[in-house]
Order: sequence, then structure tokens, then C-alpha cells
Amino acid sequence: MKKVKLLLIAVFALFSTGIFAQSPPADTYVFTGSVDTDLTNGANWIPRRPTDFEDANNQLAFAADVDITQNIVAASIELASGFQMTVSDGVNIKVTGDFNAIGNVSLGTGNLTVGRDLINENSFNGGSGNINVGRHLTNGKAGTPGNNANFVGDMSRITVGGNLTNTPNTNSTFDAGVYRPIVHGQIIGDVIMPPESIPVSAWSVALAFLLIGSVVFFKARVA
Repeated sequence: MKKVKLLLIAVFALFSTGIFAQSPPADTYVFTGSVDTDLTNGANWIPRRPTDFEDANNQLAFAADVDITQNIVAASIELASGFQMTVSDGVNIKVTGDFNAIGNVSLGTGNLTVGRDLINENSFNGGSGNINVGRHLTNGKAGTPGNNANFVGDMSRITVGGNLTNTPNTNSTFDAGVYRPIVHGQIIGDVIMPPESIPVSAWSVALAFLLIGSVVFFKARVA
């Protein structure tokens, strides 16, 4: 009974405050997880399951834990608070609009492409694929000091067309992971970056000096 109440609250929130604040378009699909976490099970969707998961007109809302096991193309994606989205290895997601991760997201080895904004308000693990964001990547909900959003780039390679923001005054953490993101706009807030790698040319110069030093030292000892 408690799960049903939480589900109803989540669905209501999606329609009242999320991407469907206006009257929902015909291509709106809500994953309710009525049976299990299976994306392909029609019983998990209202009003019905998408007939094509790679239709750029679809607006997908997830109000339950879900396992993404096949490629997705959609106009927008929103994951409600308190739920987990797990993306299988090799699965690619392309969103032409916004990706609002209010719940927890864990990517695999596939790629995530977001045409507009990628917003994380909870926990986001970037996996090991490519993450390409057309406009802004934002971690943390502004005006919410206790938000504690956590974005971990892990092994992913992140490219942001606009700004990368770890929202100040939210106790949120953005850890880029192994690779430094390519950001074409500004980096706002505290972002944990890996150390910059030394260019190959610099390594070559250092090696040359080491070899020269070794030769000089050897000759001095012989003399």
C-alpha cells in the first residue's frame, strides 16, 4: 500500500511540477513499475508502452525503478525522486531536449547524448562511455541548501556545449572522474578535476634530459 501511495505521489509530481506541467502531449509515456523494472513490459507503463523506443517525439517519465536494456531516443526524459535508473552496458541514450535526473542514474559503457540540459539533483554515475551535453550540465538544485547532489564522471568522457555548474550553496559534489571534461562555456562552482596530463612533447624532452644526464654521469665515473 505504501509503495502504491509513493507511486501515485511521484506520478502526480511529474505531471504537476515536472516537464509535463502543462497538458501532456500525445507522445507522453510514464513508467510506473507496476510489475517490475523491465522497460519492455507494457504493464509498467501508462497510458501505454511506447511502440518505438527510438522515437524522437517521445517524452518519457519514470516514476519507478527501471532497467534500461535497449537504446533510447526521446524528446525528453525525467526520473522522479527516490527511484533508480540503471543503464546496461552498451546501451545508448539520446535526448533531443532535457534530461532531468531527480532520482539516481547509473550509466554503463554506452553513450549519453543530451540536446539541451542535463540536470542532476541526486546521484549520477557517468559510467565509461561518452556524455555529450548540448547546452548546460548542472549538478544540484538551486535554492536547496540540503540537496547534496552527487555527480561522478567515473570513466566517462564529458563534453559540455555551455556551462558546467556544481550549484553553489547546495552541499553538492561534482567529481569529473578520470578524464577532464571539455567545457565550451564556464565552469561554475567547485568541480573536482583530475590532474592535467603532461603532453607527449614534454615527456620526450624530459626523457632526452634523462638520457643525456645518464651519459654524462657514466662518462664522469669512467674518467
